[in-house]
Amino acid sequence: MFAQTKFVEFSENQASFSTKDKEFISFSRNQETTKSLKIIKTPDLVSNIDEKGSFLFELPKFSENMQTVYTADVLTSDYKNSVEYTWMGVIQGGGSLMYAVKEGVRVVNIQTPLKSFEIMPINAEFSMIREISNNIDDIDVCTNLPGELPLMSKQCSGEINNCNAAIKVLVLFNDATAASLLKNANGNAFGAQLAMGLGFEATNFAFKNSGVLGKSCNFVFKRTAFKAPYPENIFKVLALFESDPGVIKLRNDNNADLVILLDHRDFDGAAGAAEFLGVYSVVESRWLLGPRWTGVH
Repeated sequence: MFAQTKFVEFSENQASFSTKDKEFISFSRNQETTKSLKIIKTPDLVSNIDEKGSFLFELPKFSENMQTVYTADVLTSDYKNSVEYTWMGVIQGGGSLMYAVKEGVRVVNIQTPLKSFEIMPINAEFSMIREISNNIDDIDVCTNLPGELPLMSKQCSGEINNCNAAIKVLVLFNDATAASLLKNANGNAFGAQLAMGLGFEATNFAFKNSGVLGKSCNFVFKRTAFKAPYPENIFKVLALFESDPGVIKLRNDNNADLVILLDHRDFDGAAGAAEFLGVYSVVESRWLLGPRWTGVH
């Protein structure tokens, strides 16, 4: 049996935090999506994987009867070097562990059968682990435009599902969304990039984990000047987005099959919306990772 790795918990008094760090911790703790938050040191994943590609780990205890020890088996990985890699694995008994590192910055998403966790860096030494609330009152995770029929099962069967496809996905975000992503990573650009990348790369993880062979998404991230004045209505945003000349030009310039607007705002009633069998969609950035995985949907 290989060694068990702990995400070691620390009290805020045990760590030396700057005023900026303390403000970030307070901001994260008070987010609507946060159920609970703890301070930890995030272990290096690569040095703790056994020869079969499995990772035995222990989480801090968030509730009295919570299971804390899990084993994740590798499903896909992209190792460039010891300070830049992505590792995605399936947790035995259900769930997933997604771990991304760049320049020593670590971002982790953990989904167990009952709970979801996100790990983001606070500074070079400490991170925070947030238990994500599953009780936010959005009606749906993703939805089609009003009046459209749901996707029929035959669209995902037979030769359509089995054919090979390399799908180029253009992800657009404006300055306001970029600022929001940075704020959620305590101003750490690598942390913001890793969280955004994991949220979309989870699509390829889902393909492989579901036995969908021969399909993969290549994600291209670009800034856009597009702004929509409808924070309460995601469908109006989608309608403006898909008809915007600048967006259409970006799609053509990048030869994109699909185009996603990543938006930092909290829309009423849905965390994402897409055309029925179409090209364009809108995704809330706060639900990009688990438990909703809006980008994947």
